Amino acid sequence: MTWLEEVAVRRRANESPVVLIESEDPVRREQLVKALEEGGRRLLGLKDEPTLVQLDLQRMELVAGGAARPSMSPVRELDQMFRGGTGVLAVIYRVDEARHAQLLHDHLVAWSYTDRSRMLARQNTAFVLASSLDLFSSSLRRLCMEVRVPASTPEERRALLESFAREVAARAGVELEVTEELVEASRGLNLSEVWAAASRSFRDHRRLAPEAFAARKREILESMGLSYVEPDRGFEDVGGYGYLKEFIRRRVLRPLKDPEGARRYGVQVPRGVLLVGPPGTGKSLFAEALARELGLAMVRLSAADFFSRYVGETEANVRRVRRVVEELAPVVVFFDEFDQLAAERGRVGVESDSGTTRRFQSGLLEWLGDPRRRSFVVAATNFIGDLDEAFIRPGRMDYVVPVLPPDREARKEIVRVVARRYGVPLAEDLDLDEVARRTYMFTGAMIEKCVREAAAMAWDQDAGAVTTDILLEAVRRHEGEVRETEEHVRRMLDEIKRRARSVDRWLISEAAKCFEEEEEAEIASLLRQL
Repeated sequence: MTWLEEVAVRRRANESPVVLIESEDPVRREQLVKALEEGGRRLLGLKDEPTLVQLDLQRMELVAGGAARPSMSPVRELDQMFRGGTGVLAVIYRVDEARHAQLLHDHLVAWSYTDRSRMLARQNTAFVLASSLDLFSSSLRRLCMEVRVPASTPEERRALLESFAREVAARAGVELEVTEELVEASRGLNLSEVWAAASRSFRDHRRLAPEAFAARKREILESMGLSYVEPDRGFEDVGGYGYLKEFIRRRVLRPLKDPEGARRYGVQVPRGVLLVGPPGTGKSLFAEALARELGLAMVRLSAADFFSRYVGETEANVRRVRRVVEELAPVVVFFDEFDQLAAERGRVGVESDSGTTRRFQSGLLEWLGDPRRRSFVVAATNFIGDLDEAFIRPGRMDYVVPVLPPDREARKEIVRVVARRYGVPLAEDLDLDEVARRTYMFTGAMIEKCVREAAAMAWDQDAGAVTTDILLEAVRRHEGEVRETEEHVRRMLDEIKRRARSVDRWLISEAAKCFEEEEEAEIASLLRQL
């Protein structure tokens, strides 16, 4: 059933004379108007031929009988038409701001409540197209019929792209191929955006390129304070952490890639993972690599940008972000600095903003716990002790994964990975065992910084390559940061032991084995206590 058919069926059932339609796409208005013009009587089961009226709230312009006329009080004029006419179908559009919803509010209440019987008897209907239904009060929405229109379906996108290709062939004599890859690449865009991306693609490439649709998605998300990432680094670019990669492959990637197999064995398909670790341990890189292994794009939500842009504007915007992200799904959603978004609700400061943060967090919890959610969430935090317990329950975050500073073998591999990534020449006799020994409790970010500094030092000395002495000199410059990392790891493991029930025992035991070297035995002991 298409969205237009849903509207028709529910309106003919006299559910309400006011239909609230959530869509930002002007194509949807055109579809509705065309359907009402060409067959409104048949579509809605009307006795007589209807009168179609359109109201543009941005221009404050009323269109009736094909003629547009500006009006100082277009909503009041429309109300008079409803009161005196029969079979009046009003399409009210460009309801994009709270002031537009407020302008309509009293009239919508009257049409859907006070004058409901009269409106239904006269077969009058108000179709209101809004960018978000959250612009209207909950009391009003209960009186109206709500329809959320999908951004686009695969069939609609394929038909639109084929129409675009025919137009280009007729206008420019260029044959464009419409593939399933293009249909999939445009997923999450509404029909207007698909057409705009196709136009830009043809202008820039003289073909329909999948990357043009990805660029359009990126622009839309960035306008909302989010970023859209096509991951280009997989687990091969993550040095070490073999036990962690294996755990993610078995418990996360396999069920997600083979849901039928998971169902056959009664294995729950995971919906979220929380990465916990000191700064610089590669949590963001793990999230990107996980998305790459899944073959999915990643939407990154920065806590600072998200709060400053949205929470101050009311929690309704959380639902708008949720809607946009879910339209792009399946996709990996990465919440960076998750502790800033999901702070314990009893903490000082969280309750000091007239309840805005609490309502924001309630919206976020609703999203994470929604059984219909198709996005896979990866969250990262340096401070698990600051998180509200509600955010780390199974069903929202299925696994709490400690991301520790790299063990000895991982530190050696990180040196090689960084050198390969940046083209740093390493001496053939470089003593990686000694470098690994001297970098105990260094994070991956610290090791990367040391390798890059050593490269600059080797250039200054015209050494030809990074030698053991040069790399160890770079390491000595950062030895003072180790104590802080050690303290952070101890606090983190203590908080995990106290709060997280979703830490896999196998994961902890394998991590402990990696830290059994003499100088790392304390970390292994702490892990075994979990």
